[in-house]
Amino acid sequence: MAALRTPGSPALAAAAALVVVLIVPGPARGCSCTDIPLSEYADAVAVAFSGRQIERIDHANDHGTDLSTTLVLEVHKLYKGQAGPLVEVRTRPGGGDCGTDFLRRDFTGVAAVTGVAAFGEDAGGLSVHLCGSHVSISELEEVFGPGRPPDETITLPADTDETSTAEAVLITAAAVLFAGGAAAMMRRKRQAEGE
Repeated sequence: MAALRTPGSPALAAAAALVVVLIVPGPARGCSCTDIPLSEYADAVAVAFSGRQIERIDHANDHGTDLSTTLVLEVHKLYKGQAGPLVEVRTRPGGGDCGTDFLRRDFTGVAAVTGVAAFGEDAGGLSVHLCGSHVSISELEEVFGPGRPPDETITLPADTDETSTAEAVLITAAAVLFAGGAAAMMRRKRQAEGE
């Protein structure tokens, strides 16, 4: 990893190329990846783990970002960073945009456990890409050492952008009851003062 800090090194050039591929949009949609060893961009990885994808949520692109798909993954072993038993990562919607998912199936048809390298976003979330996020578990162990269990005290953040219909009904009912109760108290107060 010290090679990343040496100006002019091939490792620095490879890491810079990976960042350019992941961040700078090209004139035409299409994604081609260069096979770069994890050891050459390990410092750029925010969270590395082995896990299994359990959900994919495609959003309308209303966040002003190309990362309009959320993947929910079950974390088996954590190799770098902090994560709970479940982690959400954002990606682009399609492979042509360097978006990805981790739905490889094992011989039983169950989503296979795979290695994941997630990158940090400015907003504090995690993102994954077709280039650089798919890693073998053996490579995770080679670069970061033996894994550890996820932190059971870390939970997924509450979704602040969307309110379910049931939550909306409960909030509306509570507001109506509160307003009705306040009006009744004011009437009683006026009646008591009028006596």
